[in-house]
Amino acid sequence: MLLNELDEYIRLMNLAEASSANNAPAPEVRVAILGDHATQRLCKIVEACLLERGYRPLIYEGSFDAIGIEARSPALQEFQPEFVYLAICVQRVRERFYALHAVDQAQLSEVYASELRELIVALSKPGRTVVINTLALPAERQFGNYSLFTEQSFYTIILKLNALLLEVARQSGALLNDVMHLASQVGTDHFFDDRFWTISRLMCRNQFLPRLAASLADQIATVGGKVIKCIVLDLDNTLWGGEIGDDGLEGICLGESGAGEAFLRFQQYLLCLRNRGLLLAVCSKNEQETARLPFREHPCMVLKEEHISIFLANWKSKAENIEQIAKVLNIGLDSLLVLDDSPFERGQIRSRLADVRVPDLPADILEWIPFLENKNYFEVIALSSVDQNRGLLYEQEAERGAEFLRYDDI
Repeated sequence: MLLNELDEYIRLMNLAEASSANNAPAPEVRVAILGDHATQRLCKIVEACLLERGYRPLIYEGSFDAIGIEARSPALQEFQPEFVYLAICVQRVRERFYALHAVDQAQLSEVYASELRELIVALSKPGRTVVINTLALPAERQFGNYSLFTEQSFYTIILKLNALLLEVARQSGALLNDVMHLASQVGTDHFFDDRFWTISRLMCRNQFLPRLAASLADQIATVGGKVIKCIVLDLDNTLWGGEIGDDGLEGICLGESGAGEAFLRFQQYLLCLRNRGLLLAVCSKNEQETARLPFREHPCMVLKEEHISIFLANWKSKAENIEQIAKVLNIGLDSLLVLDDSPFERGQIRSRLADVRVPDLPADILEWIPFLENKNYFEVIALSSVDQNRGLLYEQEAERGAEFLRYDDI
């Protein structure tokens, strides 16, 4: 895994270096990155990630470890960023923690959060989004497991500070980039390298900068309206193991134990996404009645017909059916995510529908949920009752324009 992370870092750095020769038309986005650590490489990777999301990024890199000064600088005001990213790191908090007496160490979380709140207020303007990151959990636990019980523990200070940052973001309207989660994905033993910090003031190893940059780029794209609205699902070997047409209802793999548990868990994951407002559609090469049989009669089926906004099972090309799904729902092709186990079908869809996102799913379904989470396809910046009911609104709109929604073959 670590080798692949390094390859991705190199690829994105090369893409950023080559971006000056790319004159393709794209919407401009202005991003300021203000850090308490060295951010040159992070700025390059953010630029590359935004290029891949269809933007022409203009990046303002703040002076080294001068967030407070930069937040009020004329140069930043002249740049007029649409997004300001406050890139903070746990190493700087550690320096302050060790410089304090024990009684003051316990107050560091509140002091630090208050300072950051003032910065966010100073940076906030109409038409501008401020993003700040949570902090990766430190290796230091001088009290062992008891560290969780005492505010003399640096580990607990960071846990508390992350909780306070959440409240600061809620109150100020800022967004949180969850670096604590990103670091936990790879493990802090891999994420940090004190040699990088000591020599170059780099917050983490270079190969993990793409994770951080991609997370920020996804938030920027989401603010700009580039979001997944509908997940288009294959059936055989995607929602269950085996082929319903050949294996029959009792022969497909789906259940609460054994190999079928992975498919059941994947359906539970999809239902949660549906409940938070994403649409689910079916696009399967199958007979209608055969394809619907598990939804109607299999006892372990989590997804039911009522959860599926459009159900297409026929022998047309999947690309043609996917175009029809977008048309009926009145959403852009770039709002669709297609999940299909077949490399051949994925290739066919990509060759015809370049705007549709069609990831190469791992061969093992047990890896699908972590894979999709790492890709961060389902980023949101807020969640309301309107968002959660959006699926119903789309379905009602589609029903007004097409009586065949869900029930008839198109």
